[in-house]
Amino acid sequence: MWSFCAVHLYAIGDAKFVENQYLPTIEREKTIEYVFWVYLFGLLWIMAYIIALAQFIIAAVACMWYFTGQGGEMSDSPYDASVIKAFGWATWYHCGSIAFGSFLIAVVQMIRIIFEYIIY
Repeated sequence: MWSFCAVHLYAIGDAKFVENQYLPTIEREKTIEYVFWVYLFGLLWIMAYIIALAQFIIAAVACMWYFTGQGGEMSDSPYDASVIKAFGWATWYHCGSIAFGSFLIAVVQMIRIIFEYIIY
């Protein structure tokens, strides 16, 4: 979906055909380029959020498994460690911290992309 929308944003503008050139050059307004950069930042933030959410869920399930004694004969509460409970904790109690951390990661990635774009 993101690729489809990115191609659509890239194609907005007037095509200018140049002789001896296979593809036309597209003349677009500067605001379209800014919208693309914002759209790219949104992709980076969403991907970082999904990765952080998955890491939190894995860590929470591992902690629940370890501290309830799962797998041992003296288990306090068998089958207490669940992915659904960890997902609920992540979305209800830790959504803001996960979003803020993924925002910081997206900002650093965006700075890296901008520097690579400017240098080349």
